[in-house]
Amino acid sequence: MSFTPQRAARRFGGGLSPHHQPPQSVEAMLTTLAAPDEMAERYPITAYSTFQDMDVESLRLRGIYKKNLNTDVGEAARAGLRETLLDARNLMEQDRRAQAARFVDAPDAMREELTIFWTDHFTTVRTGRIDQYTQQSYAEQAIRPHVAGKFSDMLLAAAKHPRMILFLNQNVSIGENSPLGRNSQKKRGINENLAREILELHTLGANGGYTQTDVRNFAKLLTGMAIDRQRRFEFNARRSEPGQHEVLGKTYGRRRPGLEEIDEALNDLARHPDTARHLAWKLAMHYVSETPDDGMIEQMAQAYLAADTALLPMYEAMLRHPAAWDFSGLGNVKWPVQYVYSAARALGIRGADIMALPEGRFRGAFDGRVARMGQRLSRANGPDGWEEADTHWITPQAVAHRISWAMVEPSRLMDILPDPRDLVDTAIGPDAPESLRFVAKAASNQVEGVGLVLASPSFQRR
Repeated sequence: MSFTPQRAARRFGGGLSPHHQPPQSVEAMLTTLAAPDEMAERYPITAYSTFQDMDVESLRLRGIYKKNLNTDVGEAARAGLRETLLDARNLMEQDRRAQAARFVDAPDAMREELTIFWTDHFTTVRTGRIDQYTQQSYAEQAIRPHVAGKFSDMLLAAAKHPRMILFLNQNVSIGENSPLGRNSQKKRGINENLAREILELHTLGANGGYTQTDVRNFAKLLTGMAIDRQRRFEFNARRSEPGQHEVLGKTYGRRRPGLEEIDEALNDLARHPDTARHLAWKLAMHYVSETPDDGMIEQMAQAYLAADTALLPMYEAMLRHPAAWDFSGLGNVKWPVQYVYSAARALGIRGADIMALPEGRFRGAFDGRVARMGQRLSRANGPDGWEEADTHWITPQAVAHRISWAMVEPSRLMDILPDPRDLVDTAIGPDAPESLRFVAKAASNQVEGVGLVLASPSFQRR
């Protein structure tokens, strides 16, 4: 097996589309990825700071309401709180639409695919009323700017993002010997959640060479990282555990605590060989195979280390390895969100059409359907994100919902459906099996034919 444009689009580029030529080479894929982010400009996503301001306002209104129960002042605050929450939800709805619109309109949707992958790698789960609406804004600020840059920059941005701080309870982590810890009347302590997940999930991996002592010392080093009353990130030296802290054999910390030592430790973790192998394994497993080729992983890891955590060389090593183009067996099953987005892309639905959908129609065709397939967006089961194993996604109930989407939603989203015989090539290309071509030709009507193509194993897998 070797590179073909159709395989490149299906496995790495969000799927084939009647509106876009598939990438003609590995060089073309990497050049597009490194180019300015045109889709982000065309379909902007709400700034995270907007939600932070709404969060502050909601806390203010909630305080007024609690202090003025059963009064006109209290009821006015309650109404204002409901309006603020509704405004936040509406912004999230627009952001979800923008995400889908970017996916279908991008000439090569590799950036969209990678944004989904890395956002899952740095999974955050909602922790509050406003925070539940910020997944896309978090990704836009902490993840997307770095998918073609350096992993070290992405790591720092994600680790210090307010959504991550809140999700992993870093905001309650206070050094026991810090000024705040010593002077507080309440029992204060160090929370290890963020330190553990950075080591186990974000960098070295579960089998990385770290110990519980490393976790504890790293957690001490991270104290001081918090959010302020405006819900912005801050480093508060009064919370920081003083002294020196040894992590993986290196000592961090000075007499006066600061963010510089934390940044240094995060950069060291990003450059660690175990991190390189862990990231290479995750990428190869997600895109290529649940049992990725060892040689591919090693080449990807070495490219990453040689480029000082730059991700483009790692992607290039993956794309140039023969295993990346092995379509002889069954490819990985697409996650529900990727399945629905790639189906819309294959049908030729435009981003502007998605942005113009009535609110209920968008939710019903996209977010609601994805949730019924087993992937409730922004609500992963835990900090390790979504499952990669095909068996998690291919259950009788989940498959039934995929088939239902394929049979029902295309005709609801489009006035004129494509010819099923043409859709085989538009959605799958030359690798489509003859049995599927026969089924598309023999379908009794277009609705049935389109549904059978989109429900086929050939389309549901990379």
